[in-house]
Amino acid sequence: DCLFKNVHIGDSEVVSLDRFTDYEQPYASNYTSLAFADSTIRRLSKVFLQVYPNTTLLTLQDLQLRTIDRDAFVHGGQVQQLYLSFNSLSQLERGLFDSLHSLQIVALNRNRLSYLPVGLFAHNPMLFSVSMTHNSLTRIDDRTFTNNPQLESVNVSSNSIEHFDLSLLSAAYEIDVSYNRLTQVKLPARLGRLFASNNHIERIVPNGQNRELKELSLSNNKLSNIAWALMFPDLEELDLGHNEIEEVKNLHLPKLKKLLLNNNRLFSFALVKLPVQRPLRVLDLSYNQLTYVESSSAVFDGLHQLYLHNNEIVTLKLSSNNILQNVSLSYNDWDCANLRTQLEVIESSVILSNDAAPCKDGYIMENQLCCKEAKKAYLDRLLEQIRQKSVFELAKRLQCDDYQHTVVDIDKLNEALATAPVQSPDTLRDEVNELQSTVTSLTAEKGSNEQLLTTVKQNLIFNMERYGADYEGFDTPRMMADKLITKLDARNSVRKNQTISQWQATNEKNAERE
Repeated sequence: DCLFKNVHIGDSEVVSLDRFTDYEQPYASNYTSLAFADSTIRRLSKVFLQVYPNTTLLTLQDLQLRTIDRDAFVHGGQVQQLYLSFNSLSQLERGLFDSLHSLQIVALNRNRLSYLPVGLFAHNPMLFSVSMTHNSLTRIDDRTFTNNPQLESVNVSSNSIEHFDLSLLSAAYEIDVSYNRLTQVKLPARLGRLFASNNHIERIVPNGQNRELKELSLSNNKLSNIAWALMFPDLEELDLGHNEIEEVKNLHLPKLKKLLLNNNRLFSFALVKLPVQRPLRVLDLSYNQLTYVESSSAVFDGLHQLYLHNNEIVTLKLSSNNILQNVSLSYNDWDCANLRTQLEVIESSVILSNDAAPCKDGYIMENQLCCKEAKKAYLDRLLEQIRQKSVFELAKRLQCDDYQHTVVDIDKLNEALATAPVQSPDTLRDEVNELQSTVTSLTAEKGSNEQLLTTVKQNLIFNMERYGADYEGFDTPRMMADKLITKLDARNSVRKNQTISQWQATNEKNAERE
């Protein structure tokens, strides 16, 4: 290995062979791994690889690199791994990588690239992995990876990509296109893992049935149905949180272990009866509009984690054989009799959240969850909905433009008004205005917090890549921070030991001189 330190080359500086030539070996053919530390190279010329022609690992990261000459890699026929991340590259010359016939891995993360020239990787048949995260790319041309039959891993997350036909990556196993602007995704036939969260995806286009796909992350998109999921029968993890899905039924994914459907518009949910093994262990249905979920009771019994909070669920039907380890039930419309029955078969220690007191009118607190007493729970809710609708429609008829010809049933109106809350229109209007103001404020605060969290996460990813910490696709910011701190502690410990060794060596030399 060869590590250069304190090398500084300007944009217009002419670099000669002597600049990098080893004194004993003019062409340093024994070196295969080259890297820089504490250096600045604004422009890369062909001289470097001309001196070290047998380089297989070339690390040119964090050098403030702005320009790469078109012939910079003409002597790089042996290079297998090329790392150019954390620089200031805004464009790449066409044909730049043509001489890198052995190239397998290329990383261009954290640059300023806005487009890729056609045929950039046309002469890299052994290319296995490409990573270009955190750039300004808007489009991946259909011909970009045409001549890369071994390309298995592509990561272009955190760009502004609006077009990328993933189905053309015939050998791809893992693809990350999260945090872009895609509106549809065409999946390769052999894909194993796809991360496509935080886009504008409305449509998933399978390329026939795919039994290789195990993990699919599509949160924060605009999907309204999941019929396409049946084309991936061996899925194990499916994240569809924060979409626009209204219904899930007849979903048959026998190997599914984790299903996230939080923050959608679900009115109904029903999975096809799973095999006896019941592999599904995590199910998140929180923040939806569900009222009835008893048809999924058999599925719920086999779960380890079940999240049902913030719905309109009235009854639940868990058996005493359930194996739940975590369950959330707060902020629903529970029937008290049913809730008491269910609390008898659920361990109190596994219940994660409670309702805030006091409960709304007509409801009571039962084991820190609000519920309503009723002889026929669903009939009671139905009658309540009918009453509210009647009051609304009568009030609307009174406010219509053609009010002089409106026929109003006074008896019905008096009956409706008698059961309606005793509040003046002005009071209600003031409450509505106050609520709208609160919602606007909370929405702005949520957007600001989400942006801040995204920035923090991106900075963590940046520093994890910079300091060599391992990063997994589903790591939370807290997990990433812990990994980074551990890595930095280890780095600091090594440097501290090096400093002590150098200090001791210096003292020994001083003692010898004296």
